[in-house]
Amino acid sequence: MKTATRLSAMAAAITIAAVALALALGSNTPQRAYPGLPDPGLGTGWAYPLLHGLNDLFAVMTVGLLLAAALLLDSRKGELGSVAIRCVVAASASAGLWALSIALEFVFELSYSFGAPVSKIFDLTVAQSYLTQTNQGKALLFQFFGAVLLALTCWTITRVQPALVALTGALISLIPPALTGHSGASDRHEIAISSLMIHLVFVSLWVGGLLALVAIARWDKQALGSAVPRYSSLALWAYIAVAASGIANAWIRLTGISDLWTTGYGHVLLLKTGFVVTLGWLGWLHRKRSIPELVQHTKPATFITFATVEAIIMVSTIGAGVALSQTAPPLTDAVDLSKASAARLVLGFELPPPPTALQVVLTNLRPDFLWIFVALLATALYLVGVKKLRAHGEHWPVGRTIMWILGWIVVLWSTSGGIATYSQVLFSAHMVQHMMLSTVAPIFLVLGAPVMLALKAVPTGNNGAGVREIIVAVLNSRFIHFVSRPIVAAIIFVSGFFGLYFTPIFPSLMAIHFGHTLMQVHFLLAGYVFFWTMIGIDPGPKRAGYPIRILILLATMSMHAFFNIAILLSNQVLAPTYFASIKRSYLTDLLADQRVGAGIGWALGELPLLAVMITLAVQWSRSDDRDAKRSDRQADRAERGDGGPDELGDYNAYLAKLSQRDK
Repeated sequence: MKTATRLSAMAAAITIAAVALALALGSNTPQRAYPGLPDPGLGTGWAYPLLHGLNDLFAVMTVGLLLAAALLLDSRKGELGSVAIRCVVAASASAGLWALSIALEFVFELSYSFGAPVSKIFDLTVAQSYLTQTNQGKALLFQFFGAVLLALTCWTITRVQPALVALTGALISLIPPALTGHSGASDRHEIAISSLMIHLVFVSLWVGGLLALVAIARWDKQALGSAVPRYSSLALWAYIAVAASGIANAWIRLTGISDLWTTGYGHVLLLKTGFVVTLGWLGWLHRKRSIPELVQHTKPATFITFATVEAIIMVSTIGAGVALSQTAPPLTDAVDLSKASAARLVLGFELPPPPTALQVVLTNLRPDFLWIFVALLATALYLVGVKKLRAHGEHWPVGRTIMWILGWIVVLWSTSGGIATYSQVLFSAHMVQHMMLSTVAPIFLVLGAPVMLALKAVPTGNNGAGVREIIVAVLNSRFIHFVSRPIVAAIIFVSGFFGLYFTPIFPSLMAIHFGHTLMQVHFLLAGYVFFWTMIGIDPGPKRAGYPIRILILLATMSMHAFFNIAILLSNQVLAPTYFASIKRSYLTDLLADQRVGAGIGWALGELPLLAVMITLAVQWSRSDDRDAKRSDRQADRAERGDGGPDELGDYNAYLAKLSQRDK
């Protein structure tokens, strides 16, 4: 723990220095307010960004240590090794420091927001109101409880699966800050929010993973041999994600390339870009020199030297990022709320023109960086897997690759095409998006068999601890066994209709961009799990027989039809306040549009389900044919005396014996 404490102290000092220097470079150092204006004081002016930097640092360290324990270090039969145990204990301490920095940041954020020194504004009633009624307060509160939960539980972890759960929880706790900006005022708020979410997650995996490796090198140099190659593969994808999301964020905040050298924001952005480029060069050196020396010749000295320098630059990058978030960009999202239209106030963009086929299919696009990134990443990984199989002389059906790509094309159109724009304006368009994500895209994705491809393409890890082993462990987990039961998958699929639209959840989610994203994720995942249990060809828990699956599919079709009929016959508008507040100039009859949506939902839902029914019948028929041919082969072998049971002959003999006994 002494090593972890020293490394944490050094990283904290570097972060604080980087934040201060970057603020100075951006001409954004705290200043006294003019007389008569609210002034939180220089103490708050400096403490707030510095604590923000420590918040980010300890969050990244927590993620990195959990990543090392769950995925980078060797384990045996799901049990963490001694070095991994040290990582989760250190992660518990890091999460505690994360929670403490969040609490302190909240105090100074309150002072900063109210423009008064801490001594004059800290009141329990004011604090409670801020935490429960403002987006910034809610985000910090969510993070705080997430960090506290990790601090209290991480030190008890001894197995890989709980470590994966803790890693997921830490990553989720990072997300709230990405949702508290001026998302409702920008025409490109989807890009701003989504790219920032991706940036936070992959920076944490990339930087945190390297910081964890530096600590591991001081604890046990032998453990680096297996951890570093795994981290290197992850780091390459993380670097691409960080660079792409950073470019997207910069693009929507700059008025032109000249802003890079004429504004304080541009100066800090150039500094951060320089750090990222340098890190890319160091990563290339790692792959060319230090990793081969470490893995092939067991010489960790070069890697440790490069990693230490790289870690210092990475921590400095965190500081520059914090300073960048505190510096006003050249292109701001501010709008005059007194002159803004009703649609802009609700949607964050102006009301689109009346929908036509051309508008919905090809124009009025609304790119969502999150889904674009996920689709491109999923497709790239799939194609890399296919390429590896071909390099080893194995065949992978072209049809499966086409299915996978088609599935993601449907997802992209549903989330970034014209239908994504109108889905926020019209209930009928929303139902088109819903059905495409829940009943069309999942069928293509399931038929792509991504799990089977991964199991074939990913090599077995050393000591039974690799990506392939993790996939197998997940497939054999109790959770997958539970949700892969057809009745459970059907309940999850159907409950998304009734539980979402007939409760207050729907209007609440429609009101915010994050709510739209949550609905889209639910639609896609629920549909994928359901169709995986019905027609999936990926390996997994033993599936139910064809008769049971067909019965469950028939019941699901009936419930889906009943849901749409209920909306069709209803006289109550769903989310009336939301849709009325947009004040659209076309299709103003909300109930009529809702009924159109119900009809669309019925058609777009029943047709894919009917196609799945036909597919199930074909699979059943082919299964019977395969069983018959297998029985014939066994009978032929038995007649020739080649060994093996003669099931048909044994069954006929059994019937003859029963007949003789009856006589």
